[in-house]
Amino acid sequence: MIESEKFADEQSSFKRLLDIVKTLRSENGCPWDKKQTAKSMLPCIVEEAFEVVDAVSESDLENSKEELGDLFFNTLLVGYIFQQKNDFTLSETFNAVSEKLLRRHPHVDFDASLYSESAPKEKKSELRSIDAVNAQWNEIKDSVEGRHRDSVLDQVPNGFPPMLKAYKHLKKAASQGFEWPDVEDAKSKLLEELSEVDEARREKSFDHIEDEVGDLILSVINYARLLGVNPDVALERADKKFCGRYSYVEKNMKEKNLPFDSSSLEKMEELWKEAKSKGK
Repeated sequence: MIESEKFADEQSSFKRLLDIVKTLRSENGCPWDKKQTAKSMLPCIVEEAFEVVDAVSESDLENSKEELGDLFFNTLLVGYIFQQKNDFTLSETFNAVSEKLLRRHPHVDFDASLYSESAPKEKKSELRSIDAVNAQWNEIKDSVEGRHRDSVLDQVPNGFPPMLKAYKHLKKAASQGFEWPDVEDAKSKLLEELSEVDEARREKSFDHIEDEVGDLILSVINYARLLGVNPDVALERADKKFCGRYSYVEKNMKEKNLPFDSSSLEKMEELWKEAKSKGK
């Protein structure tokens, strides 16, 4: 915690972080930071983004603050790398996103001082629902910003991880009315896909099994979406829970000098239930 009032407000604290970034990239800065490129930093940004998701999902305020700071630092570092190469400046980046946010929120009464001469304040629209806001957002992207695609699915970046990409594709299709009338219909589809996996297993065709498993996973993602659950967040949470419980099993098996093989499966299941009862 910074005790001094010197860095208490947003502007001074942001300038402090930016000055640190500039120093790290300077001639006498850090060898690691000086060596980085925009592309080499991409794994760091992805990793930090997932750590933010983890901290926020766990309602861990202290960790959320720290991980958000790490993410801000990494994105700021990448922006400054582009600035050093004279590709574009940080100010251009900040102004570009500001212009976009102002343009896509004509229903919000922003202070007039926030608008530039090149992007004057537009007439305020009256929107009362989130669906209406989303429809307006997409309309502005297509008609004003010229981001129209032949398919609404083309708006989803190919670089997304498979599960996130599938989730986004399903959301885009649903926004066009391609949607199950009821969540129970999605559940029925999920069970149908599961039976088709069993059928493929009986045929003993790997390609068919792989194809049907893919359909099953897609159905699970869609079912989660209709339940209002982000499958990436849910899977991360489940995996963390699995690791906690398995670590408990592993630790106790080692303490009891029990072998890790099928002969100890009953004991492992017992320890798993014990870990679950303890909230692991």
